[in-house]
Amino acid sequence: PPLPHSLPLAGHNRPISTICMCGTKLLSASFEDATGSTLGLFRSWDVATGLATPFAGPDGSQKGGHASMVVKMATDGNNIVSIGRDDSLLFTSPDGVYGNKVSLDAAPVDLACGGGVVCVVLVSKELMVVGGATVPLPIDPTCVAVAPDGGTIAVGGDDCAVHLFDGKGVTKGLKLERHRGAVSCAAFSGDGAKLASGCANKEVVIWSVKDGTPLVVNLSGYHTTRISTMVWSSGGLLATGGVDSTIFVWTPTSLSSQKPAAKTNLAHASGGINALAFVAEDKLASCGADACIKFWKV
Repeated sequence: PPLPHSLPLAGHNRPISTICMCGTKLLSASFEDATGSTLGLFRSWDVATGLATPFAGPDGSQKGGHASMVVKMATDGNNIVSIGRDDSLLFTSPDGVYGNKVSLDAAPVDLACGGGVVCVVLVSKELMVVGGATVPLPIDPTCVAVAPDGGTIAVGGDDCAVHLFDGKGVTKGLKLERHRGAVSCAAFSGDGAKLASGCANKEVVIWSVKDGTPLVVNLSGYHTTRISTMVWSSGGLLATGGVDSTIFVWTPTSLSSQKPAAKTNLAHASGGINALAFVAEDKLASCGADACIKFWKV
């Protein structure tokens, strides 16, 4: 139906850095530019209507959010968690009200949640388990992922490997080595049994979380530049996005045959794919530097 002319509309006018699902809502984050500031900007989207609601502080103002661009956002089920260029970790309630904000000792690189475990990797070569230990790392971390049950943490590094830790940050002694470029993204499957990782050398590898053995290799020659993001659906589909603005969707069968089930070229203008999220088993959302969120039929 037509929208009332008096309805205020909210959206983004700068590159969208991150998206994720929180219940039935699609969340997105970027930064404000209309006033010349770089204030972090959040939106909660009603997928059915395409309308967005801004996040705000308890008093309805923009106070309490990130003072600079939002780097990454995720949800642990009870809260929305984000990291920003202002070197802070922010907790927001599911209804979009800013809550506790924690200053970090160093600039954050990546953030992940799962099973009540929230993790941040920092440029100071540290893995921070929120509410727990801060663990020194032997490598410069590039990305982090947490298993759905919170029992395993995967940290990708510039050493072309993925390092596995338990939910408290204690190393499992597993170093997953197969990539020939810095690991750029990682994601656990819905059942937590598999881990997908992508790298700057344009390759995807699927690993067994139990013992760290590679299950699927040689998924290269598809993306033409660094793989920037990946996400699993609850039913076992894997979507990968790259700096080449290309999205691939992989089914269990296509992973085994090493041929993608679907491909979308030039998904976003003015840059690559920044983040992906499955809205439903047959619907994928993507965001990019063109300040747009797009939906794809899978």
